[in-house]
Amino acid sequence: MNCVMRISVLLIVVGMLSGCASPQAVRSSTTAATSVRVAQTPAGKTGTFVNAGTRADFDAAVQATRQEMKTGGRFEFTDRRQRETINDRFATMQALFDKYGSVDKMPDAAKLELFNDQEKINGILTHTDANRLVCRTELPVGSHLPVKHCRTYGEIRRSERDSVNDIRRMQGPARNAMPGVAPGSIH
Repeated sequence: MNCVMRISVLLIVVGMLSGCASPQAVRSSTTAATSVRVAQTPAGKTGTFVNAGTRADFDAAVQATRQEMKTGGRFEFTDRRQRETINDRFATMQALFDKYGSVDKMPDAAKLELFNDQEKINGILTHTDANRLVCRTELPVGSHLPVKHCRTYGEIRRSERDSVNDIRRMQGPARNAMPGVAPGSIH
């Protein structure tokens, strides 16, 4: 599976937006969504989420998502609680696929449940996407002209992690030393 397709599969996670729920089930849902979502891939190309209306497509999406949540993956910054939520939702969705086999065979209530689970997962993954662009407008000291700074979520989190590691490294053996006294000196 090529990189663009793999990321498209994993972003949708299940990708049943276009066939998951009947119009009345979607209207009764508290989640608003469109039938097709478009996301930026790491290569900067636009990709369309796939429709994972079968168990095989679902299994592939689960596997790809879990792979991308590992260190170095697109969703590596997903925390423990978010991972638990994703795994719980995946289990619920798996049970629906085990029972019905595909979205086409599901009753409206099951489609709605599947849709809502998928939306919850997509929301978490969208928020923790290392490629998500985060922009801040700042007013530099001595200026009245605001400046916009944009970085990816991954760059921000890596910078934070590196800063904490640098501080710990600098504190190293001097961590237990008395303030104002050089480590190893006689006082």
